Amino acid sequence: MFGKALVDVYEIEKTLQISGCIITDKAIEEAHQNNTELFNQKWQEFIDEKKLVEYKMPTKKEPISAWTINWVRDVTHPDLEEITKGFSSFNKGTDEAAVKAKIENTIAYYTYIKENVFKK
Repeated sequence: MFGKALVDVYEIEKTLQISGCIITDKAIEEAHQNNTELFNQKWQEFIDEKKLVEYKMPTKKEPISAWTINWVRDVTHPDLEEITKGFSSFNKGTDEAAVKAKIENTIAYYTYIKENVFKK
């Protein structure tokens, strides 16, 4: 894998201030053009199954509205404590302001999904 698309996602990843994954507009356009009927069917299926959620993803500059791959599930696992602990795994420090912001933003995403997508 190489080329402009890979460079674009690398650049986006460097700016995200959250643990998560977005689907770029360009990726959506390309998939849609490749097989419109199948794309529309699967896209709607993923939305109905709450696997894709539109969210304002925090970045170093300003939030960007994007489709996200929903890693939050309609179960009790993971909980907020597990999410927070995940940031300190592999002996990574969590004292830096940027890491604390990512933790807070990730917890905000988790809370948003639980309250607005799963209505809990």
